Amino acid sequence: MSNTVTHYSGFFLGHFPRLKYEHPSIKVAVFKANTEFRRIMELSPYIKPNKVYGSMIHFSSKDIELEDKSHIEIEEGYSDEIYIQEEDKLPEISYQMKNVDVRSADLPKLHSYKHSHLGMMIDKQSLMQPGRYTFVKFVVKDEGDTFHLEIVDGKRIENHQNLDVAAITEKFSNIHKPIKVEHAYYKKSENESWATIGHLKLVGYQNDDINGLRPMFRIVDKKQSDLLKKISNNKAVVMRKQRLVNGNYVDDCSKTPQCATLSLCDNKKIVIAKLDQIFRHKFEFTFAMEEIFRFEPSLVRATLDNHHTVHLQNVIENLEMDPENLMEMSDGCTQKYELNNIQYQAIRMALNEERKLVFIQGGPGTGKTYVLTLILAKLVSMNKQAVVFLPTKRAMRNIQEMTRQTLENKKIPTNRRTLMDAETFADAINFTKAGDEAKAQQQKWRKMVEDGKMSPEEATKNMEDIIRTTKTEVEQVSF
Repeated sequence: MSNTVTHYSGFFLGHFPRLKYEHPSIKVAVFKANTEFRRIMELSPYIKPNKVYGSMIHFSSKDIELEDKSHIEIEEGYSDEIYIQEEDKLPEISYQMKNVDVRSADLPKLHSYKHSHLGMMIDKQSLMQPGRYTFVKFVVKDEGDTFHLEIVDGKRIENHQNLDVAAITEKFSNIHKPIKVEHAYYKKSENESWATIGHLKLVGYQNDDINGLRPMFRIVDKKQSDLLKKISNNKAVVMRKQRLVNGNYVDDCSKTPQCATLSLCDNKKIVIAKLDQIFRHKFEFTFAMEEIFRFEPSLVRATLDNHHTVHLQNVIENLEMDPENLMEMSDGCTQKYELNNIQYQAIRMALNEERKLVFIQGGPGTGKTYVLTLILAKLVSMNKQAVVFLPTKRAMRNIQEMTRQTLENKKIPTNRRTLMDAETFADAINFTKAGDEAKAQQQKWRKMVEDGKMSPEEATKNMEDIIRTTKTEVEQVSF
């Protein structure tokens, strides 16, 4: 017997007969997360569990090695939302896993898939490929004193069909090695900071955005408020719900980790989470007030696992032109204004629609920003749209102000929405009659879910539909 508690999971296979004075005894197909441990065992719980055949259970043991008839403590109140048992398939033990991300590293050999919690699974049909699955179905196969898990079905999201994370990661490391090193450094630093901050408690929701409620979290250890204020603003994080086991908080692996971008409330002890799109309208139906979370940075996850990080390189490669064609290309005419020859040439190149990609490079003070404002002003005068990406909000404000001044100087007609940033665009949707009506309707649906009059899935679909229709309505009237 050890003072160290070891955690296990398993599939409940039934009760063994016993006399009244004997301790309960159950049969369990046991596995241990992130290991190859799999055995069908007879175990002795302190309290007889009331479980359906095939139910997934979670338990702990103080034995150094789990053996037949080891005493265990079953962890009650553990709600599995990732693993859904298909009880209509009994006596076959069949489960569905929801929202499964598969990486190339999870497919170590043919007909095999390594799940982060369940371990190695057999995939005879080679159903698993890198990408995201809305569900994966597996069955438990008894092999005497052990068992295996076999994948029998799954639905892959179409826009991940050709996603090979390993190939993308390799390409990224070759092309952007300094960025990879920088991100690895910042991840280590931010992990240490979030570990120091500790846990955060769900305390409320901000409800002024048609795109969904924004969870609000209060820091538990108030002494770390200054550190929270320092590192949380505009940071992308993964939020992991916690559960209490023997007085200690551990990750609740039955709940899907939530991804969000943080902003700091006026009260520096509270942060607001802008959920990534796939988690919106589901969070409030999944988690209860006062539940505890820990945060970790999603910096490297977003950089290495998201194939969009290499799209710019793909654009460059796909739009390269033959140098001879560039020499023959004629740039359209535009007024020179007070530009020098190089600035004038840069604008003419940028406004030539035959040039699919133009790089404008120069040292400090050479007029790059001014050239960009003239390009934007020209596009506005032609009733065309442009999207500008900049590394900081300060840089964005500078471009907006300089472009606004250029438009005024050249007397180009504008309206209050000619130059919009992301916040202005969101406000244009949220603070309209249609936006207010949509938010009120969303709140009614949430109340119907709370009262059991509507399923969370139906409410989520309704909310996504009303967002699309409201945005279309506002855009047609306003833009």
